[in-house]
Amino acid sequence: MDKQLPVSAWPEWKIVEKIGEGSFGKVYKARRTEQGKTFYSAIKVITIPSNAGELSSVRSENPDEQSVKEYFYSLVEECIQEVNTMEYFRGNSHVVSVEDYKVMEYLDDIGWDIYIRMEYLTSFLDYCAGRALTEEDVIHLGIDLCKALEYCQRYVAIEKKFEELDLSLTEEENKEISSTIDSFWDTNGELYEKNGIAKSSVQSVLENTYMTNDVFLYYYGLDGEEGTTEDDLKQYYEENNARVRYIKFNLTDGNGEALDDAGKKDMKAKVEDYLGEINALKGDEDAMEDEMDTVQSDYNAYVTSISEEAAAATATSATDADGNEIPATTEETTTTTEETTTTTTAAAEDSAAATETAGDSDSEENTATEETAAEETTTEAAVETDENGSEVTTTTTAPYANEQIIAKVTTKEDTKEEDITYTPCKNVYDYAFGDGQKNYGDATIIEDDDAYYIVMSRDIKDRMTEDDLWTESQQNTVISQEFSDAFEDMLDGWTADQKVEKNDSAIKRYDAFKIDMDSSSQSA
Repeated sequence: MDKQLPVSAWPEWKIVEKIGEGSFGKVYKARRTEQGKTFYSAIKVITIPSNAGELSSVRSENPDEQSVKEYFYSLVEECIQEVNTMEYFRGNSHVVSVEDYKVMEYLDDIGWDIYIRMEYLTSFLDYCAGRALTEEDVIHLGIDLCKALEYCQRYVAIEKKFEELDLSLTEEENKEISSTIDSFWDTNGELYEKNGIAKSSVQSVLENTYMTNDVFLYYYGLDGEEGTTEDDLKQYYEENNARVRYIKFNLTDGNGEALDDAGKKDMKAKVEDYLGEINALKGDEDAMEDEMDTVQSDYNAYVTSISEEAAAATATSATDADGNEIPATTEETTTTTEETTTTTTAAAEDSAAATETAGDSDSEENTATEETAAEETTTEAAVETDENGSEVTTTTTAPYANEQIIAKVTTKEDTKEEDITYTPCKNVYDYAFGDGQKNYGDATIIEDDDAYYIVMSRDIKDRMTEDDLWTESQQNTVISQEFSDAFEDMLDGWTADQKVEKNDSAIKRYDAFKIDMDSSSQSA
């Protein structure tokens, strides 16, 4: 396990342990909680360039710093493309789901960290260890095995349809496939080879995935045979997503304990004062945003102060076996707008460590599908040449750094309400898709059981541009969201038409109870 775990790109998800590593990245287990419920995700962190040596090597071959940056950014783009391909299968119960990803660019040097958040799965052998399979477990296992055979039929159906439509993989797609397989095999190859699975087999499956996407876009892409227009697609996106800015005020004290009625009343008064300061600038959205930044900073400072006071009040000291005094330690519970973190530190140390991380867990492991796209606070530096030939460095800050795009929750018919996770909570979610749609630019207070929120809704149409929310990649994602069910029905029909001849010897070659999961290279 790493001595120091990285801070998650999603404040609500706290990284708790490393579960795998390869030359292309590390995979961590992350946790978030809400109202006593705890849920888990797997977060893969890919660093480009992977180390200082790789950066130095490329620099030695390319003295032009811009060329070096472009080279490494091309690797970032390849990684993003791979993630987008995996996102196509989000919601498929038989494929590991990619829930979200974020790209964090370094400000002090050339480099990026790519965070990919996936569903956290337990291996079959770990699941079976120390427990007897129930009748329900056996039934589910049987269904999954049947599904595996069905996917073999689908594989063939896609191959035939791809050929029938006279489609072919592009040079770019083949390059992406090759890069993805190399990365995957570096991390998982040892495990697969030990179980008799060749790299070429995995590559064939990935190629089929690309074929599936190409067939899907043939029918349902813009101006496809069964597709839609860009205007209709935009309308679908705008109706199913909300643009919001919010600040969360936790109803807890410096120790992370729930406030009493008097404490809640005081916090309500504080939040109302903040709201008045923000709405005093109504009509000037930029000024309101700046004021929300000020309120956020002020509240963070307040949280730090009450945490320090609580830590000081509970400080203890002790002596070792020789009678020497041991520095006082405290259990600091820091509650900020996003996360609760408990840290043991020396009382005399700088209390800044108490606010090193921020995030409030608010999810559940088995939930209905929901996407959030939190904008990153990014400052980009650009080197330009002025009229005299001198280099001038300018910096720009992302204009929507603290907003979130919240997607409407979609659920299956049998999903229970208590199993649905809303971002950041149901009351804010309901406002964002309700009254917030009629009150753009107005800040309001939303109350929840464990927090107050100041929420400001904005018109998502203002950001529907090709360099912001309406990129080509986003369009393809929306197409998938709107038409994936229809395509599944179409694919089911093609699959049903396939004549199946089972190779029993090949099937029996793989025994679920004899899979060797012991591999140091296994990532997740």
